[in-house]
Amino acid sequence: MDDDSRDHLLRISVRHQQPIINLLLDIQQKKEQRTEASSKFLDELECFYIGIGKSGKTKLFREWIRVSREPNYLALSYTWSPSKDEESTKGGYLVQNRNRSRFYSSGVRDCVLGRITKYMKHKDVQLLWVNRHNIPQQNCKDPQCECGPCKKKAAALRSMDWVYKKSNHPVALLGRPITTKKFASDPQSMWFTGWKKMILLIPHPQPLEDHKLRCKLFGDVPGELCIQSIWAGRYKELLDKSEPMDPAIIADTERRGVKEPWDRLSIVANCCDYPVRLAEQQLRHNGCSLSLSMLAMCLLNGLILHNGASSDKAAFEMTIPKFLEARCFNKFLSPPGQPSLTFNKGCRFINVELSKAGIGTQGHLWSLGPVIDTGTIDNEPPWVENPRDDLTLLAQQRLTQLSCRLRSLSHKRLAEWIEAYLRRDTVGDDPYQFVGDYMLMMADTVASAIKEKKPLRLGRLRDAKGARGENVPYTAIFETGTDGYYINDTDRYVSLHVRSDEDQANGSVTYLYTKRWLPGLCFFKGYPRKEVIFPWPQALMDIKPDL
Repeated sequence: MDDDSRDHLLRISVRHQQPIINLLLDIQQKKEQRTEASSKFLDELECFYIGIGKSGKTKLFREWIRVSREPNYLALSYTWSPSKDEESTKGGYLVQNRNRSRFYSSGVRDCVLGRITKYMKHKDVQLLWVNRHNIPQQNCKDPQCECGPCKKKAAALRSMDWVYKKSNHPVALLGRPITTKKFASDPQSMWFTGWKKMILLIPHPQPLEDHKLRCKLFGDVPGELCIQSIWAGRYKELLDKSEPMDPAIIADTERRGVKEPWDRLSIVANCCDYPVRLAEQQLRHNGCSLSLSMLAMCLLNGLILHNGASSDKAAFEMTIPKFLEARCFNKFLSPPGQPSLTFNKGCRFINVELSKAGIGTQGHLWSLGPVIDTGTIDNEPPWVENPRDDLTLLAQQRLTQLSCRLRSLSHKRLAEWIEAYLRRDTVGDDPYQFVGDYMLMMADTVASAIKEKKPLRLGRLRDAKGARGENVPYTAIFETGTDGYYINDTDRYVSLHVRSDEDQANGSVTYLYTKRWLPGLCFFKGYPRKEVIFPWPQALMDIKPDL
């Protein structure tokens, strides 16, 4: 069965005569690590340049480019089905075939190509990429077909997010026009408006042209409002600030009429920036569940589940979108000034391995210690040298006050780490390289907590020992949490307050259960990550064909 997206989990388990966990482990065997360097598709990206034929019709001539050397192309995203406000006429443009021997009528609506070629002329862009023509649309019935068009289509779908990201001119066309001076957002949703530099084009009638130009906000392309896309703008209205977008994107994708159901894996992976992909053709050939493949792909890319006790109705009655909606961790807390859904998008486990025991990952595990009362810290911030890097002056001042308080309480090592961080920031030197953005966000979080007189709590690396076997000093500080442990890593911004199950621990691996998000400023240089396992939610473990 190709599409089981409407089947609940028990039905899937019964159909395959395997427990759900076993099926997920089988699917994991077909994972692929995607890297930009491995994408040959971008080395020979097929585009068009625009010309006029002898008949007077506009022609699209094929040309191949290497994206790393020539990113000045326009990558077009548009809805394949016309809106009620668009003309559906096609055939006014001619497209060159791949061997450049003839031309055929384009299946893209004339109004779409007319608008985008007008935009290209206005912006002096020579090359166009449009998925309808630059991705092979042929699809053989054999799920393991290795013919050229099928292989090219699979590679294109896996790399489509990079086509938009690498383009100097990613553009999305919306079909419903703005007809009054009162601007309203278009309710149409697009799959590929998730990249910050993407331009949205919204048509408007000629009488609004002068008003648009006076506004000086929407560009000067005649007949079009040009709007800078904002990442996840549509989902801001649908989701709480503490929720991840992945379940909503999956549900949204399943509601749409994708011709080939298995293409949804690549579509979701592109929208969610997943580096780990699945070998879709092999999974399909093996008769694997598409729904469970979607769940496995999400988990392999670090999606966090609530794995403790739950009052939710039994998972066996749920489809995968409903299960994710109920079981995805939804207690994220973005730092001050950070767009919440964009921050949440990076909150994922790293180096995930699925096993019968649960979801394996890596991080630094901290034991929580004494509480620091910030209510007695002086309201008058001290003088500090004006910073040259990313921290604000006020954040520098608040963290300087914190280091002084820590020294007075004999937490010298943590005070030294904070002071070293502040010194490097003051002179514009990022000492933490790839984790710099996260450290900055957490430094701002702690500084804001001090300003708001919130209690802070110290942390030390669990199981780490000094040269003489003593506990290592405290080298982390968090917003207040209750007793327990905290797993932290900065590659993917994971900062979880967790419960440790000592009864399950086997000496080398610690078993953890999610509790809540716990932001903090952590220093762990010289200490390796620790292997941990988050056990499967019991509701998922219980789904077996004999239920």
